Amino acid sequence: MRWRSYFLATATILLLRTVDLFLTWIYTPDLEHEWNPIISFLGISWPGFILSQVLVFSFIAGAMFFYFRREPNVPAPNGLSFQDFTYFYFFGELRPWRRRFLSFPRRLRPHLVFNGFLMMTMSLIVSTFAIVNNLLLIAGVQRYVLFLGSHYRIFFPAFFITAGLVCVNLFFIIEYVRYKRLHAIQ
Repeated sequence: MRWRSYFLATATILLLRTVDLFLTWIYTPDLEHEWNPIISFLGISWPGFILSQVLVFSFIAGAMFFYFRREPNVPAPNGLSFQDFTYFYFFGELRPWRRRFLSFPRRLRPHLVFNGFLMMTMSLIVSTFAIVNNLLLIAGVQRYVLFLGSHYRIFFPAFFITAGLVCVNLFFIIEYVRYKRLHAIQ
């Protein structure tokens, strides 16, 4: 396992989440303007908000453990295309296209590795986005405040769905490059 990388990634996410909480406290000490669904829908106060952030961080750190503890080589047959590799990565076998839709994975570990990477990268993106958002709101950048007032319900989901799809693609590109390197050496 790459402990150093794991601790660095975990410390980075912890630092970003802490900075976000601090900037949130500066901008809205009573949490009146907070957009986090936990607060806006459930009406949780600061102790509950901090506890939820600790629980979410712990869950993400646990999921990241599987990513950083993944197998050093990708066990797959030689000569797979990118699409076949992604299917094989999750399901452990190759099937014709018509039979791929009703397949169930053979192993759980590849899914845990994938989710660890996805949660890590999305947490980095969300934390950075929240920090920039809070800094712009604290600075009172008028265009940004007006934009959020009228378009945030459209912009935020579109941004985060796009970021999630980019992270999914990035994961498989990284794993496919590892697979190609392994099979180029053999």
